[in-house]
Amino acid sequence: MQLTRFTDYALRTLIYLASQPANKKVALSQLAETFEMNLHHLNKVSQKLPQLGYLVSTRGKQGGVALARSPEQITVGEVIRDMEPCLTAVDSADCLERPARPLSENLTWSVWPRSVSLLRMR
Repeated sequence: MQLTRFTDYALRTLIYLASQPANKKVALSQLAETFEMNLHHLNKVSQKLPQLGYLVSTRGKQGGVALARSPEQITVGEVIRDMEPCLTAVDSADCLERPARPLSENLTWSVWPRSVSLLRMR
């Protein structure tokens, strides 16, 4: 499955925020710099995530984004289904079945090793 950049940015944002202390607000510019993301595109993603109930967003000098719920209540599959405009069904007979993992567990088991390695470097 190939994910859109929109979904990739959403997952990176959520994984990064899951690694932060609870309710810590992070500036979008910090996220964009950390993951070398386009800030304009990240702004679009950060408008969608609060609409879906993943983030709370605060404007202003002390503003930023934070998780709206605990990382244990968010799964990667849920995020992908919410963010991808069209998912093509595949024959999963040859796939390993893995239970939906909370976002916090995906910090150690991740399909986005670059994201996780960048978190560890900082």
